[in-house]
Amino acid sequence: MRRFRDAVWKEARGSKFLLDNNLRLTKALSPEEKAAREKLWPLVKKAREKGKKASFRGLFVFINGKKIDCSENETVGKRRECILRALCIYLNEDPNILFKEYLDADVVAAERELEQLTFAIYSVNVEGGDATTPPADVGIVIEGAEILHNLGDIACACALLMGVIYALDLSYPKELKALFEVLQNMFLQMDACRLSTKVQLPKNKLY
Repeated sequence: MRRFRDAVWKEARGSKFLLDNNLRLTKALSPEEKAAREKLWPLVKKAREKGKKASFRGLFVFINGKKIDCSENETVGKRRECILRALCIYLNEDPNILFKEYLDADVVAAERELEQLTFAIYSVNVEGGDATTPPADVGIVIEGAEILHNLGDIACACALLMGVIYALDLSYPKELKALFEVLQNMFLQMDACRLSTKVQLPKNKLY
């Protein structure tokens, strides 16, 4: 059966009838590819509405040349984001001070709000997407200016934010002092011997 299918496929690619009617035969999608396209379709639709080039290739989507994956890597990224938010709460700090979420339908309002922020990691989520849909954009704002964008996920943005802080010799926000102390001393192992009491307690539980 597969032999006949392949023969038809080969002959049909140059068919004059198909070319004249702007038709083409495509291979059947695997269950994994179908699931990936269902999850990523809202992102592709929004990108095309904005005039961007968006296309599917197997389990991936390419938007203006950027590869987006909804498989295991996205799940890992979401778990890391949840851990960072939970860490803020554990340290009695508000994660909403650092992490800002917007919908891609409200980009203008989001830009106005970001201009008023001193320190933030923002994510622009796809309207109509679910928890597994990758954000349309993730970036860093310092003093109302967008420093970096298209960072992929919140965890990656956090790592790059630490680099931005050191490169620009910035001070940590007072409202998130414990969080950044954990990121610096426990995750990056910088000045690991100089811990406040608030951070020493979770370190003792981990080690």
